Amino acid sequence: MKMFFELLQVAIGHRVSLSRTLTIEEWSDIYEMSLKQTIAGVMFSGVERLSEQQRPPREIILKWFSLVSRIEARNRRVNEVAVNVSRRLCRDGFRNVILKGQGVAAFYPQPLRRQSGDIDILLEGNRKDVIAYVRRFTPDVEALYHHIQFPVIADVEIEVHFIPSFCINPFTDRCLQRFFTEEASFDNHINLPGKVGEIAIPTERLNRIFLLRHTFGHFLSEGVGLRQITDYYYLLNNSKSKVGVEEQQLLKRLGMYKFAGALMYVLHHIFRLEPERMIVPMNEKEGKFLLQEVMQTGNFGHEDTRIQGHKANSHIGRFLQRQCFYMRMLRHYPGEVVWMPYFDIKRFFTAKKR
Repeated sequence: MKMFFELLQVAIGHRVSLSRTLTIEEWSDIYEMSLKQTIAGVMFSGVERLSEQQRPPREIILKWFSLVSRIEARNRRVNEVAVNVSRRLCRDGFRNVILKGQGVAAFYPQPLRRQSGDIDILLEGNRKDVIAYVRRFTPDVEALYHHIQFPVIADVEIEVHFIPSFCINPFTDRCLQRFFTEEASFDNHINLPGKVGEIAIPTERLNRIFLLRHTFGHFLSEGVGLRQITDYYYLLNNSKSKVGVEEQQLLKRLGMYKFAGALMYVLHHIFRLEPERMIVPMNEKEGKFLLQEVMQTGNFGHEDTRIQGHKANSHIGRFLQRQCFYMRMLRHYPGEVVWMPYFDIKRFFTAKKR
């Protein structure tokens, strides 16, 4: 694990070399770990920076290079779709911003090496109008609490959002939605690599809260990997504005202050984030727990061998497995976790009515 983190630090520019030369087996383990954490593209930048003496064997480099080439090609395609979909929605009367994904990748020194997933796009407008618009193209698609699938492109998954994210706790969720409404902006445009065009992304202040909430939500409900942590590192490392007392108070009202401190510990301990760029002071105890869970669960919990909730065969089975997962988090974040069974039940019966 230590050498994996050292290579990550080389990749992001905080080391120039590894502390020792690695064996073939160690390189194989690091490669596999980078796949599980979905940061293989980022990690390969570290391999390229190493001296010839410290690089992995030729066969591993070729396999890694081939994967990175596919990641970059995929990102070019997703960039193209993001621009085209954004333009189409604007023409149809919906200003929009791209959440996470291609917008966050813009903060990376090599944006095409961030492993992309689907496109999450937030539309300006009320929920009813957005759902009606989407169902003009796909009448039977299911609408969830905060987004609806928009399957209009065969090879790229698109989620249209009514709200950026949400809290499980209904009281903190009201506070979060009020913040999103007040901070909403659809005019923060950036150009994507390859001259494919521009997209709008959230402002720095909204992104700091939204990405933190997104990471926190996945951490509590299924697990979170290093890709999301890396996203937050590059967001803070490129921020031009500083977090003030008002924003820290908001994090407390949203029940995310402790998690933010845990994330700052991981960002400092692993990513070497400077203290002046942190949004809150580090929380070492919770940070160690967060890092342990990140390395155990992998991206979105896919590598968690303790509970394989995604393999359950029934709604009840998945529900019970999720409750077991929640119990691990209860003593750390009770303000959210105690509401999770209620939210799961509500979501299940709400989906039945749609």
